[in-house]
Amino acid sequence: MSFLASPPPAPAAIPTPAQPPRTWPQVRAEIHEYFTWTPDRARLALLRSGVDPVSAAATAASLRGPPAPPELARFSTFTGLGMFWGFLLGGALGAQHAGLQFLAENAHKLPVTVQGWYFYHKAKNYRSMWGAVKRGTVYAGRLGVVVGLFAAVETGLDLARGKDDLWSATAAGVATATTFAVAYRLPRASVQRTLIYGTVTGLLVGGIQDLLSIQLGYPAKYRIFAGENDTVVPSTAVAQQPSASAPASSDINAIDL
Repeated sequence: MSFLASPPPAPAAIPTPAQPPRTWPQVRAEIHEYFTWTPDRARLALLRSGVDPVSAAATAASLRGPPAPPELARFSTFTGLGMFWGFLLGGALGAQHAGLQFLAENAHKLPVTVQGWYFYHKAKNYRSMWGAVKRGTVYAGRLGVVVGLFAAVETGLDLARGKDDLWSATAAGVATATTFAVAYRLPRASVQRTLIYGTVTGLLVGGIQDLLSIQLGYPAKYRIFAGENDTVVPSTAVAQQPSASAPASSDINAIDL
């Protein structure tokens, strides 16, 4: 007789229901709703549904609005990360360049006192920080535009094709590299190298996204950026006795806000 307890059976995996591909009119309507939603619109919608004014005002005040569409959330996240890393890279290069420039400009008039060396290093640090801010801002804008263009083209191809896979990311990488090469009028050798970098980057990004989708068991490119529906009463709100004329929380989501 074995005294070791047998492990409990593994729970059966619940398949995720397949969702129809999203279209551009649907995404555009969600983006418009996200930027134009206000509590006053929710209150008017509740009044049109037959809710008394007091309950409509209280319910509308507790709502937080619809979540950002996953396509918009993904675009904002990618652009923000690109700007962040661009600022770090540009700040490091700008600080180094400004420090070397300060040393070259003042190599012929070095201080000879302790106080002079103090102000010398203080001025050098100030020039380095100011150079980091200036070049970091420039690099943040450039890299943010490049990454944002990549995310926008990839999302547009996904919506046009009705599927999200690595081919959209690859095409977006090639399109972004081509736009970059044309904008900066790169020579032929640099254009070829830029196209190779764009293609490899698109394949890597698309491959990682597809591997993540396989690992999670559902298309994760946009699903991981989808927020919960915030048009219901928050869980932290004080529970109130429902009135006969007030709709249930499930009915609020169905109201055309």
